[in-house]
Formats: sequence, C-alpha cells, structure tokens
Amino acid sequence: MWALGEEETRLVIEAAHERAIVRVLEWIEDEVAVIRYGKDGVYRVRPPGALVAPRASATTRPAPAGPCSTSVCCCR
Repeated sequence: MWALGEEETRLVIEAAHERAIVRVLEWIEDEVAVIRYGKDGVYRVRPPGALVAPRASATTRPAPAGPCSTSVCCCR
C-alpha cells in the first residue's frame, strides 16, 4: 500500500509506522530491558537513559518489489 498509494495514503502509513516504533521501544525500555548483577544475577535494575533509537530508511528496489520503507533500531 505504501509503495503504490497516493501521497496522503503514504503519509498516514508512515505516521502509523512511526507511532508503532515509538510504542514498541517504550515497551522494551519499560518492561523488557533489565541489567542483572550480583551472584547469579539476583539483582535487577532498569538501564538509565535511552536504550534503542529508531532510524528510518527508504530504499528503491528493482521490480517486482519496488520502493520500500524500513526502520532500523540502533542499540547503544
């Protein structure tokens, strides 16, 4: 839909995609990411600051795939 849609359709899809990325990264940082320490990792703390950041990327691929929009997450 993104590759073949009109400008308005692409903008709606891109906005939804960006919102989804933000929500997933928030969930990862709030619920998944944890630093374990101590004997057998019995102590757990949340890592400080941002853990992952999204980076948008648009590519053009030969037919039949055509244009593509992707997102890559970079960890620190």
